[in-house]
Amino acid sequence: MHKVNTRNNKDELIKENSFLRQRVAELEETEDRYRTLIELGNKIGEAVLMLQDIDGKEGIHIYVSDQWPKITGYSREELLSMSFFDLVSSRDKKISMQRHRKKMSGKTIPDLFELTIIRKDGKEAPIEITSAATNYEGKPTNVVYIRDIGERKKAEEEIKQLSRRLQVTLENAPIAIYEKDFTIAKKLFDELRRQGVRDFRKYFYNNPDKLKYCYMKTENSDWSPARKNIFDGYVEEDTKLYYKNPPKESPSYKSQVDTLSRLAEGERYFSKEEPIITVKGNKKYLNIHIFVDEEFKDTLSRVLIYIYDVTDLRSKTEELEKYQHHLEDLVNKRTNELRVQTEQRIEFIRLLVHELKTPLTPLLGASELLSGNLLEEPMATTSKIIHSGALKLEKRIDELLDQARLETGSLDLKRDYINIYDSFNNIVEYVKPRLKIKKQDIVLEISESLPLIWADEERLNQIILNLIDNSFKFTPSNGRIILRTYSDGPYLIVEVKDNGCGIDESKQANLFKPYFQSNTVGENMSGLGLGLFLCKSLVELHGGNINVKSQMGTGSTFAFTIPLTSPQRR
Repeated sequence: MHKVNTRNNKDELIKENSFLRQRVAELEETEDRYRTLIELGNKIGEAVLMLQDIDGKEGIHIYVSDQWPKITGYSREELLSMSFFDLVSSRDKKISMQRHRKKMSGKTIPDLFELTIIRKDGKEAPIEITSAATNYEGKPTNVVYIRDIGERKKAEEEIKQLSRRLQVTLENAPIAIYEKDFTIAKKLFDELRRQGVRDFRKYFYNNPDKLKYCYMKTENSDWSPARKNIFDGYVEEDTKLYYKNPPKESPSYKSQVDTLSRLAEGERYFSKEEPIITVKGNKKYLNIHIFVDEEFKDTLSRVLIYIYDVTDLRSKTEELEKYQHHLEDLVNKRTNELRVQTEQRIEFIRLLVHELKTPLTPLLGASELLSGNLLEEPMATTSKIIHSGALKLEKRIDELLDQARLETGSLDLKRDYINIYDSFNNIVEYVKPRLKIKKQDIVLEISESLPLIWADEERLNQIILNLIDNSFKFTPSNGRIILRTYSDGPYLIVEVKDNGCGIDESKQANLFKPYFQSNTVGENMSGLGLGLFLCKSLVELHGGNINVKSQMGTGSTFAFTIPLTSPQRR
């Protein structure tokens, strides 16, 4: 019998077990590494597949990560029984199979490839793939990494559409849009500032060589097609020539100085209008907007310029200005004619007033004397009629004179501090005798505690007497007139109320216009129609307002306001 060397066998078994444990550890490490890569792929939206050719059918799924069912809509079980090419769209199937065959045969092909698959719901899904050939379980295997690029494709399409819209907009916009790179000019600005230059406008105006240097070193880009129409077909060479040697006093030179100096002084947005002479000799007016991109403000490498051709607008504006001047001349001419006519009319009224006042003065005196001394009838009544007519005539003459003064602005108020209580009591006592003729009654409603007002007492009395006279005319016998006065905040309110026939609503808007007469209930009222017009004018001269409230058959209320004096004046 042979003696077995158990010690050597034991050593070999220990070595083999150690080797196997090492291999198992390596396999576990490799498995962990691939598991980590697959999990990371799932997190970033990438799917990992393993494809093999089995029983003559190419690209059978033998492994799919969790992301692939999410992309395709199929379950893992369904995918493991399908070929990858069952999912590829018909237009991409041929080229994708060619790539698979080359990869499986060990040939090198471009890594990234885009194709479209058909999801389970029938919708297309664009994907991006890369693959690597390996062996699995002793068989050639194509390991494929897939990224769903649907959102990216959607974003690219949106960008494409936006780019097209912008391109169409630029191609059809009547605005020239372009960029200028003032990087070299910015370096010069900084150097000049270090040298102590502060007035850049003066510097560039007096140094045309530096101005020329800045513009000749400036790069233009992104011109829009409208620029050809605006500049009469300028090309880049024409533009350089345009900036090369402009006359020092030309608008072009001054515009270049203005632009450079404002950029040097740190302006980020400015606009201006300037005239130019194009290469064809046409004069045009341009509205120019210059904007420095905020991200490039330190280098001035991106300065956007927008140019509008406002030649037609300027031409129309000039035509309108000429027409406006023509209209102004016509208005001034007509105004002068009206002023002369007004002055002539006012002068006529003054002469008329003078001519009427001259014989009226002795007539008033004589009629007053007769009415006071003739006691026997019918002479007593006759003399009173004569005196009353003379008083009415004097009032009409005074109204004409006041109107003339209002038109010329020469009617001045003689203000003073007025005690309203005493003043209004005097007015009531003055009108009572006349109201007795129609058996009318007048009531004064006033507080003794009203403050003083700063007003023209004579004109204030004139306003109230005119309103009372108006109520007297339109209030029947045995009627009643109320003169009410009270304060409301900073104003004194004065009301004259009657229970007469009232005023038709259609006539109320014209009551305060000159020469308007509201003949109510068939009465033939005398007068020139200036009473209420003068009331309104005198109230407004005091800084107040006047209005009327009236209904047919219920009477009327005329009310006006006068500002009260300040506490200091009081």
